[in-house]
Amino acid sequence: EALREFVGDALFTAYDGEPNWQRAHDLLMPAFTKDSMRGYHTTMLDTAREMFDVWDAVDGPIDVTADMTKLTMETISRTAFSRDFGSFTSREVHPFVPAMIAALTTGMRKSSLDTIPGGKRIARKIDAENADHLAYVD
Repeated sequence: EALREFVGDALFTAYDGEPNWQRAHDLLMPAFTKDSMRGYHTTMLDTAREMFDVWDAVDGPIDVTADMTKLTMETISRTAFSRDFGSFTSREVHPFVPAMIAALTTGMRKSSLDTIPGGKRIARKIDAENADHLAYVD
């Protein structure tokens, strides 16, 4: 619900009955057939292997949480859009990754604010803190 505030009735945020819900359904359904999922398998394994290769080369602690986020974003990007963000091969972070994470985090942080006093004020502060990222994703 909170993410919808930024992207409107988009691919994952449209309600039943909205025109974009049907568009999203028609777009996504072919991507989740058994044959399509089989086609993603190699890419998913290659992406995971890339992360494990990085881990094998690390001498010290590994930030598993951060790398799982990278793995998720990288896997979705490669399988859905044939786009390699270079999450495990480059020191440069693709700007989409922190922007999308900020948008998702902002949505989660704001999801329960309407139930507390001052929630709208806090929501505006969260929006201001993440304005650049949210604008990039939008």
